[in-house]
Amino acid sequence: MPVAQTPAVCTIFQSDEIKKRILGRINFAELIQLQQTSKQFGMFVEDEIWRTVDEKHYALKNFEKLAEKNARKIEVLTLDGNFKHFSKEFVEIMFQKMEKLESIIIKNFYDAKKFNHIIESLSAQPDSKLKKIEINYVNNKQEYEKTQLSISKLSQLKNLKNFSIADTHVEQKEITLMIKKLESPNIEELTIISGSYIEKELYQIIQNKYSKSLKILELRKVSQETMEDFEKLVKSLINLEKLYLSEMVTSFGTQILSSVLPSDLKKLNTLQINRHRYKNQFNMFLNHNWSSIKILVLNGCVLSQETSDIISTQFQSVDVLDLVELESRPEDYKTILESIGHNLKVLQLVAPRFAISEAWPQKIIFNKLKKISIIGTDLNPVIISSIFEKNNILEELTLESLFLNNPEKLLKQLESLKAQKQIDSSCLKKIELFNIPWLTGKNLRQIIDSLNINIKNIYIEECDITTEEIRILSEAFPLINLSLEIKQFDEYASNEDEDTFDYSQMDQNKLNMYDGNQDYQKPTGGWQNNMDFNNAYPIKNNENKRNGYDCSKEADDGYFSDPVNDVD
Repeated sequence: MPVAQTPAVCTIFQSDEIKKRILGRINFAELIQLQQTSKQFGMFVEDEIWRTVDEKHYALKNFEKLAEKNARKIEVLTLDGNFKHFSKEFVEIMFQKMEKLESIIIKNFYDAKKFNHIIESLSAQPDSKLKKIEINYVNNKQEYEKTQLSISKLSQLKNLKNFSIADTHVEQKEITLMIKKLESPNIEELTIISGSYIEKELYQIIQNKYSKSLKILELRKVSQETMEDFEKLVKSLINLEKLYLSEMVTSFGTQILSSVLPSDLKKLNTLQINRHRYKNQFNMFLNHNWSSIKILVLNGCVLSQETSDIISTQFQSVDVLDLVELESRPEDYKTILESIGHNLKVLQLVAPRFAISEAWPQKIIFNKLKKISIIGTDLNPVIISSIFEKNNILEELTLESLFLNNPEKLLKQLESLKAQKQIDSSCLKKIELFNIPWLTGKNLRQIIDSLNINIKNIYIEECDITTEEIRILSEAFPLINLSLEIKQFDEYASNEDEDTFDYSQMDQNKLNMYDGNQDYQKPTGGWQNNMDFNNAYPIKNNENKRNGYDCSKEADDGYFSDPVNDVD
């Protein structure tokens, strides 16, 4: 009896939680192949295939027919206008059938009538269980079309908890009207990223309706004229946990959130400030004992000596720190690292305006550091010695776009540190290497030899190392899962962003095996090895690194922050 048909396996997969945990780790192409193995096992896999529907599904043969057939299984849906033309009939049928739908992403639509029809069809379901809506990159490119983008009918959704609208041409008054009429009593997450200023009325509406329920708030384009209303709103959010701010439009010398105190936001654990052009404007807000804040992200801001001094004294409890493309001096970085480095569990340093080695403290001990990412700068033996100090607990190392004049010299220094037992990498489990053109099989071998004690995974992307070199290393280190991202996207995509990859170019021989009605007489396919289809469509979480920051989840300890998309 094949393993997949044994009663024990079927019993295990009858638990929805266990099924999600196991099958959720398998990528889409492999799920399609697993679905062929047996009738009993195939039913469980099919549920997982259709639990979350996104761009990968569009490449399936007879996608719309299959989607309609499996609509009642769908919990998360992405409608991406860049990849698929969705007919009116298909949209209406799907929304009528998707009784389990809890989350939807609507993005890349450039026709107001099509977009408005989707919104109307979505809003027309009286018993909708929908909890989360994301609307991204929607505008009306039809110059002859005077129809306005409309979202006000979404106000009929009574179970909505998370609403996000970003980079659209939906007018601010339409957003204000929708939230004003919204029947849901408990919005917990709200994102408004717009090219125009947020209306004064909207702050008052949010404060009146959701001051107790709102846990996550992300705003862009707060104007000088509405700053007082914005401040009143923030002060009222007694259960706020995460605050993301971008491009506050103020005059020089204005203090932002100056009256907001830690006692107002007792539950605030995450603060992210993006792209603020004036220095010191948050200093009055920051200059309090923010012991509740565990995650701090500064992205594209001016970091002055005064601000760095405040952070080093008032943010002693921070254990996830991202410093991204800041305008500052090396001394300002050094002040912060020296002060709070001992408490950090996750550290990401991205593209400083100087070599990070200039800002690195001579003596710093990372007692708690589990993950570090160094991106767009240099690396030297002092930094390596610091992060691999004896008794360290570092588990993950990410290096991207390293600027090294002499990589061979650094690798020899690494080998020397290892030989002299000046570094301890016993806890290191994962290495990620991105966009390192000098990385060869020989160089990677040196890195592995120097750092490997308990390494389980090494992931490589956008490097010139070959598949043959990876094969040889895989044989030499059989206990390490070596994954190479093959530069296969370049044939089909205009850039390297997976969001624009044409999934219609996916291997149809693999995808066309699935038609949703298998006879199961002959199991086909099998587990893919890491050098095959899995590497063309890897499961990874590095998209936000390309945007400049990535507050990654610390799975063991639960430290995380929700990545916030770049707002350009």
